[in-house]
Amino acid sequence: MSRDTGAFLRLARLMLTTALVTALPVPVLAQTAGPDTEKTPTVLDTIVLGAGAPGFGVQGDGVYETPAAVSSTDAAQIQTRSGGNPQGALRMMPGVFTRQQSNQPGIEVNIRGMSGYGRVNAMIDGVPQTFRNVAGHEGSGGAMLYVQPDLLSGIDVVRGAVSGAAGSGTLAGAANLRTIDIGDVVAEGRKTGVLTRVKFGDNGFHRSGMIAMGQRFGGLWGGAGEVNYIIGTAYTVQGEYKGGDRTEIPGGAYGRASASSPSGSLAKIEIRPNAAHEFSLGWRDYDNTFQNSSYAWNVRNRTWTAGYRYDPGSRWINLDVEAYYNDTNLRYLNPFGSYAGRRTEDETTGINITNRARIDWQGHPLNLQYGLSWS
Repeated sequence: MSRDTGAFLRLARLMLTTALVTALPVPVLAQTAGPDTEKTPTVLDTIVLGAGAPGFGVQGDGVYETPAAVSSTDAAQIQTRSGGNPQGALRMMPGVFTRQQSNQPGIEVNIRGMSGYGRVNAMIDGVPQTFRNVAGHEGSGGAMLYVQPDLLSGIDVVRGAVSGAAGSGTLAGAANLRTIDIGDVVAEGRKTGVLTRVKFGDNGFHRSGMIAMGQRFGGLWGGAGEVNYIIGTAYTVQGEYKGGDRTEIPGGAYGRASASSPSGSLAKIEIRPNAAHEFSLGWRDYDNTFQNSSYAWNVRNRTWTAGYRYDPGSRWINLDVEAYYNDTNLRYLNPFGSYAGRRTEDETTGINITNRARIDWQGHPLNLQYGLSWS
């Protein structure tokens, strides 16, 4: 049999098999139309797209309504997804990173590859944190933020251009770490509340605990007045990490010590004589001792804030005034060495004044935000 004849026979068998398969009867399932099978069209609700000014306070659905690159996480997400570690929560946000060192609890926020003074504004409750370690021992030059993790209520980040006072001294964006307030401790419709949290670990992290209480006083000054306050404290014990053989990773000049015991406290009070006026005072304290670059560091960060808001219901006036003082103090506790007994202190004082107006411009609504920021 020639090669051409064999190829012809193979092609003929293939065509015959294909024809038989095609001719086999295949059951077709049909549905008879009737009143029971008719479908009622589903009409979706109207989708409304809104836009607000980029800035902080973008919790919840605010990140979808703000025309800017913003991210926000709350206390529950920080605790459940990041194990209470704010650095882990920051790293979960798009375009955000931190300079992580096991022997340095200070947080250096990096946004889109930039960090440090003049590039990223890192804040606690809107107060810029400007402390920098420029010493030769593991100096970085970037601003380091110290906060007790268990007292956090959330983290807001704006990437790129930032409007308002938070945009002062920034190129890449701003990050604001919010501490707990009255709404986190006292549920809506309640007058008193207590918030507590206890955690345990067996490698590196040992234990931590926090407790906060708050109270609302309503019906004051003729019925429209209100006073709210909150106090809280937290303490964490962080030990040395252990390797796979359960041996602790040592500290010292060539090690990576991770032990630290940050404690923190806060107190806040809000006074509203009526619906138009609101006064607020706040105090936050952070204290921690740890090993860094062969020295024992003691870092204490204290912040005082005062605020006033005036909203008489006018479209021209919605005034917000905020003043702050932040003091970060570093002491080298070692009795020996060239840095023994040295001290570094960073003090920051500032005031922000902002007014918002809502006017009509040639038949179109126009929102204006203007003010003054000084630090």
